[in-house]
Order: sequence, then C-alpha cells, then structure tokens
Amino acid sequence: MYTAKNVDIFRYVALFLVVIVHAEQCHRSLSVVKGCNGSRNCTTGWKHLLRSDQLAQTLAGVSPFLSEEYNRRCNACAEQRNLSATPRDCREVYHNGDRTTGVYTIYPMAIKALQVVCDMATDGGGWTVLQRRVSDTDFYKTWSEYQSGFGDPQNFWLGNENIWALTSTRNYALRIDLTAPDGQTAFAQYSSFKIENSQSRYRLHISGYSGTAGDSLGGSRHDGHVFSTKDVDSTAGCPALYRGGWWYDTCHSSNLNGVYNNTTYGMGLNWFSWKGYYVSMVKTEMKIK
Repeated sequence: MYTAKNVDIFRYVALFLVVIVHAEQCHRSLSVVKGCNGSRNCTTGWKHLLRSDQLAQTLAGVSPFLSEEYNRRCNACAEQRNLSATPRDCREVYHNGDRTTGVYTIYPMAIKALQVVCDMATDGGGWTVLQRRVSDTDFYKTWSEYQSGFGDPQNFWLGNENIWALTSTRNYALRIDLTAPDGQTAFAQYSSFKIENSQSRYRLHISGYSGTAGDSLGGSRHDGHVFSTKDVDSTAGCPALYRGGWWYDTCHSSNLNGVYNNTTYGMGLNWFSWKGYYVSMVKTEMKIK
C-alpha cells in the first residue's frame, strides 16, 4: 500500500539519482555542468525541488549510505572537484589508477578527509589498512584513543569511529595478515565484517572465514562482542590483563593489540588457531576491501 510517506521517499530517491547523474557528469568531464553550478549546488540549489538538508535527512532514514553518497557527490560537484578526488576507500583509490602502497586521503563520511594506509599489492590491491604492527609500540590505550585512532604508518590503529564510518556504508571483507617470529606467514579472511557505532560500543559482526591461519576472530568468542579498553570494560578485566583494546569475551582466542614481543601466556599478539598463546606475531595487518 502506497502512503504519502512512501511517495515522498520514492520522490527523494529519484531526486538523489538525478544528483548522481549530474555528479557523474562532473566526474567524467572535470568541469561543472548545467544543473550543478553556482546557482544550483548543494547549499543554494535544487530548491525548486527540495531543500538539500531535507533530502539528506530523508535519505538517511532510508539508508546511511544514500545520505553519505548524496553529500559526497553533491559537495564534490558544487566545489568543482572530480569525484575521483574524494574516494571512499582504498578500493576506489586503486580503481582511480593509484597502484602504489602508501598513505592516501579518503572520504568515508562525505567531505571528511581521513589519511589511511592503502595496501595496493596484496590479493588484487585496494585494501584499506585498519591496524598495523611491526615493532614495539604501546597499544595499551584508552577508549578515547581507540575511538579516534593513534600511531604512525608503521604501527597504528585507524580508530573505531573511522572503522565504523567505513563499514557502515556497505559490506566489506576483512583480511588479517600474520608473520610469526620464525618468518612463517599466514592469513585469515572474512567475507563479511562491520562494527556498530559508539552507542553500541563498536560491537563486532564478522563471518565467512577462509585462509591459512584458522579462525580466531569469528564465532562466539569474538563475533557479537563489544569493544573493551582499560577504562571502558565490558568484561571481567580482560583489557587490563592482556594490555590492549579488543572485542574480548572471557577473554580471547586472538588479540592483535596485545603486548609486542611478549611470550607470556595470552599477552602477546596472539592468534590461537595458528600459533597458540605463547607465540607473539612480529607483524600484523588488518585490512578491509
């Protein structure tokens, strides 16, 4: 049954598609075309049809992705920027022609810029790196630090708020690459990965394992659990005991944010299904595509 609200939603989505068409013209031509110029841009235009803030709000009620994509495309067009200059993630960076692993700027939340490490070599490239550890760096951080992110391109956590911003828009695969002290390597890949927002304490949803390292992140031990840190703990003290923020149960079968180069039971960068609790990885990377 069609209601007035449904009709409005169809109308708004149709208008959103119009915005996409005009923005794609900006993307192709590197110039602002009719319908996407100074008098009809995101902040001043389209008023003969609908206020842009009203459209964005309504689209958000249908899907967060629609709202963010509307803002991204409309702002890129209004500011006379090529859409390829505002990639959502490293996959879009890769498809735009950049094939060198390194630091790039992406825009997971419309016009908010975020610097990330892009892995352009592993399994087809285009991976947005969420976590990386290659040396002795302290990951025993607060909730706020894990929320906003910390570190440098060698050792870092991208930030739970940024990870949520990325994974809330569409389905992502997660790949975890591990290197043991003896030089052996293994990986775990999950076909579906996302976390919820801060109000839900960045609850983990992960499934679809494949790989060579075994599944130490999916299943009941971590899937469905909230993120815990030393100062915001939903467990019986796991972050304080194992010195890092993670999606703990009681306590873990993996913890890549533990103490670097620590071989005490459960304290290191552990992946139980591959190397147990006494071997600490010398290199870890978590990345999505």
